[in-house]
Amino acid sequence: MEKLFLVCISDYYYKNKIFNIDSPTNRDDYYYPYYLLKKKFNELGVSLNTYDYFNENNKKAYGLLFFDIPKNVEKYFNDDHESYLVISESTIVHPINWKIELHKHFKKIFTWNDDFVKG
Repeated sequence: MEKLFLVCISDYYYKNKIFNIDSPTNRDDYYYPYYLLKKKFNELGVSLNTYDYFNENNKKAYGLLFFDIPKNVEKYFNDDHESYLVISESTIVHPINWKIELHKHFKKIFTWNDDFVKG
């Protein structure tokens, strides 16, 4: 995979804003983990950009990375790519993350919830 696109739960973070640690909206270094993730993927030869940089005419291998499940998640499901999910919020904060029927669309799911991890 040469390209990976981050699907955010809010358009607010698009235009790669979520990776910009110099942004005035980077309160309490909120963007820093995303900045480091982008940097590490670049070191591995994989470009990471927000989904608004995706071009459907691009035939190169790509993947989608989700940090929590957006409300319109179904529009991203197809067989053209691999999808990965990072569940960072609890069922109380973001209940859609825990809808098991949606998990079948992801190649791998990463979570803090040890009770959810299958052995």
